[in-house]
Amino acid sequence: FSGYRIVCQARGETVTASTPIVNDFSINGPNSNPAVVMNFVTLTGDYGTYEVKWTSGPDGRRYEATYRFNWSDVTTGGDTIPRSFTRTLGIRSTNTTNGGELLSAAANGEDFFQGIGNLVPDDPTVIKRIFHGIDLLFAVASDDFHTYLQLGEPITGIVEDRPTFTNVTNGYGLFASRYFKQVIGKKLGDNSLNELLDGPYTGHLHFCSGYSSGPPYGCN
Repeated sequence: FSGYRIVCQARGETVTASTPIVNDFSINGPNSNPAVVMNFVTLTGDYGTYEVKWTSGPDGRRYEATYRFNWSDVTTGGDTIPRSFTRTLGIRSTNTTNGGELLSAAANGEDFFQGIGNLVPDDPTVIKRIFHGIDLLFAVASDDFHTYLQLGEPITGIVEDRPTFTNVTNGYGLFASRYFKQVIGKKLGDNSLNELLDGPYTGHLHFCSGYSSGPPYGCN
């Protein structure tokens, strides 16, 4: 057994619990390389789909993939204020905890830019917004943690009773593990960057690129 186990005494009872350690996993293809750009707009100028693919690792059961959009507001008063928001790409569950399963989650291009337009406020005191990049974030839950989260999801059927879940012997609670992984600072491709700066959903927000020098995308 590779994991953690706790043993304690409470009111004359021996209370025990154990959990495996969620292991690392592989992000497939160019997604794992920060230098490879993210494209939400095709070469023909249409909205596309950006897909993230990964291979599950041992003892990981539930994978939540999100992205964090990073920028800084530059105000009329001369302040530069770091900002970000995070959106979910998808939650995927494996069939087993053996690892080696191929999983993926995708973001629709139009929804991506609509989300920026909705989540970034139209502030008249902001003279420009410096886009810094996008981080891919993964949170992986063990099998017991996955079961616990499932039982906490909204009830959609006619049966409203929730079963009680615990993995603690002679006690009540959850003893589980998680694993976090991230790819920091991915950039947008030129067509996607142009859409951010001049597109119908975000063109009014005064974005410029913090990693491009000079026109047409740079902030200087």
